[in-house]
Amino acid sequence: KQWYQRRVRGPSVTEKKRKKSQGALSRHSIIIEPPKICTAWDPHNHAELISTRSETSSIHSELSVESYVELDEKALTKINYIVTELINTEKTYMQDLQDIVTGYMVPMEDLFEPSVVRDIFINIKPIGDFHLNFLEKLDEYKKELDMLAACFTSRESEEGFALYNEFCRKVPRSLDLISGMMKDPQTLQFIQDCKQQLNHFFPLSEFIHRPIQRILKYPLLLRDLQKYTAGTKYSACIDAALDKITGVAIHINKVKRVQELETHEILGWTGEPLLEYGILKLEQAFKVNGTDGRYLFLFEKLLLFTKQKDGKYQYKAHLLPSDIGMTEGDSKDCKFEIDKFKEKKKT
Repeated sequence: KQWYQRRVRGPSVTEKKRKKSQGALSRHSIIIEPPKICTAWDPHNHAELISTRSETSSIHSELSVESYVELDEKALTKINYIVTELINTEKTYMQDLQDIVTGYMVPMEDLFEPSVVRDIFINIKPIGDFHLNFLEKLDEYKKELDMLAACFTSRESEEGFALYNEFCRKVPRSLDLISGMMKDPQTLQFIQDCKQQLNHFFPLSEFIHRPIQRILKYPLLLRDLQKYTAGTKYSACIDAALDKITGVAIHINKVKRVQELETHEILGWTGEPLLEYGILKLEQAFKVNGTDGRYLFLFEKLLLFTKQKDGKYQYKAHLLPSDIGMTEGDSKDCKFEIDKFKEKKKT
């Protein structure tokens, strides 16, 4: 079963034509039913998996010292709190994903080209599919720390968290489209109506950031678990879970760093999007012959030369890996030299 339901009734073809001929989208051109919890979330009808934003349920009473024989009462109390927060915030996140799909994406499918909808919402549905199963696993193993930690290290989770790489990479394009849409009065009114029906305070552009915010939250929660399980038989599995999700978070932060550079800091670059050249490996000031110094950005497939200027970086030159030549430096201050590779002429 799907984790969302089609709760939106779009206008009929006749109504669309009539509205188009009027040259504007009416405030009531679509009908969006008030958001409600999707009963299809849990195929086994376990009520504890169905959560609302106001839920304050606790699993403290379900855990006992006997469950974790190596933990004292103080550590157990802290762990109870952390696991409760992990599960309840995961439920809230699932509700956010459901609202994005049913409150915005589905109505837009009736009014905009499929390619536009895909560019705005990227792979939000596959992410929701993954997190439905992930939430069920967390809830199932909330009394077993080793199994709960394994939820983060399984092959299924590795594939699920990998979905965030594509999502993070395409978010700038999504936000640009949303910004452009908001300049059109009819579309602006349509999006505001969707927001009002969902009773949301934050705009759509803010909700597009939810997946990134969530993935960066996991390391913080697991780091807290690591603190209170140190030296116990659970420490190894918690460490493994933290290492796995930290790697995902680091990669996403690197992608965000490249996006920030391209959008706000590097001036004058007119080539392909920098993410096309891979993740940023190094950024540092270097001495460059004939200049007063350059700030270099080393990507997986590009070496970018810039000059620092008023807190930003002015593009000066670049080299592709196939063009880079490297020789050993001739002094303590120069460990190595790089220059543009020149192919020897054949005689």
